[in-house]
Amino acid sequence: MVLRWWDRWLKGVENGIEHEPVLRVWMQDAIPPAPTQPVRPGRWLLEPAWPSPNVETVVYALNADGLADRAGPEVRLEQGGPLATALEAGIWCPHGGQTDFAGDQRAADGMSLAFTSGPLDDPLEILGYPEVRLAVESDHPEALVAVRLCDVAPDGASTLISVGLLNLTHRDGHERLERLEPGRRYDVTVRLNVIGYAVPAGHRLRVAVSPSYWPWAWPSPKPATLGVYAGASALHLPLRRVRPGEPEPEPFDEPESLEQPQPERIRTGSRHDTIQSDRETGRVELTWDRSMGVVQMRSRELDLEASDLDVFTITEGDPLTAQIRSERMMGLGRPGWRTRVETVSTLSADAEVFHLTNQVDAYEGTTRIFTKSWTRAIPRDGV
Repeated sequence: MVLRWWDRWLKGVENGIEHEPVLRVWMQDAIPPAPTQPVRPGRWLLEPAWPSPNVETVVYALNADGLADRAGPEVRLEQGGPLATALEAGIWCPHGGQTDFAGDQRAADGMSLAFTSGPLDDPLEILGYPEVRLAVESDHPEALVAVRLCDVAPDGASTLISVGLLNLTHRDGHERLERLEPGRRYDVTVRLNVIGYAVPAGHRLRVAVSPSYWPWAWPSPKPATLGVYAGASALHLPLRRVRPGEPEPEPFDEPESLEQPQPERIRTGSRHDTIQSDRETGRVELTWDRSMGVVQMRSRELDLEASDLDVFTITEGDPLTAQIRSERMMGLGRPGWRTRVETVSTLSADAEVFHLTNQVDAYEGTTRIFTKSWTRAIPRDGV
């Protein structure tokens, strides 16, 4: 398909691709939450335009007793609580088959304001950008709001469908920063990431709202408590009309590529993701430790090795304890010759400034032949 597109618009080949539907989208099936997803089931759909004429927005009110078709009485609900609400959020850009996807969201749901629907009578297909419009206030001039949309199975498992974050000092756009007036009510819109996701009948929808989402987002300088007005807040959900018997598009052909040399694995890699929590001090640590092991490119008799280590720490109740430490190593060599580069970076912050440190060391064999370290101070500027 890509080849036909380039042929048409670079070479002028009249192959008719401009008359085909403009969008082919993967509609994901509902699955139990799991950090590893070797295969994500679903089906391809064709859309004639975007926004699609097959999609309409349905509004669900965020009421004090859950999601509903109609708004209930206005009730002010408060949410402060834990900072480390994204420990099961997975990484920002996951890779298929690896332990990078979001896990069960029930723990995070319990640390958030959660608005849950009743069991769905019919299946729903979400296609587009969900939006949550909140009537909200904060007790501090700088605050974040994180909103998650989840699929709750009959057994209670909560699968992350999509997530959106909004720094409330950017509530009127990213062009200018405007701090909040504590206690003042604002109407804000949180746009969630675009998604195609089919929710089965019998499942429930859940919107979860929290004032923090560490370690995906840096916490505000002081622990913020949000006041959310149920009955005046709503989920705007883009739903695709489910059409039984809808024909599926022709499957993609296998891609064509040059034959790739197959490396020989000398040492097996490893992946370890751990969460440690000290109940006495409140310190929480999330570690991602990944090693590719050692592989040999037989065509060049070249060995390659690499490892990544990311450690996210924070102490509950004190956002200024947030810190990230990232270590990277990459080595290259052949018999009688070996090099490697190691880097260590840290990020922390006080109430006004981010503090960034970097260290890089290069080695030939066991001899360090280059080293450099530097620091940067970056104003928080409303973050």
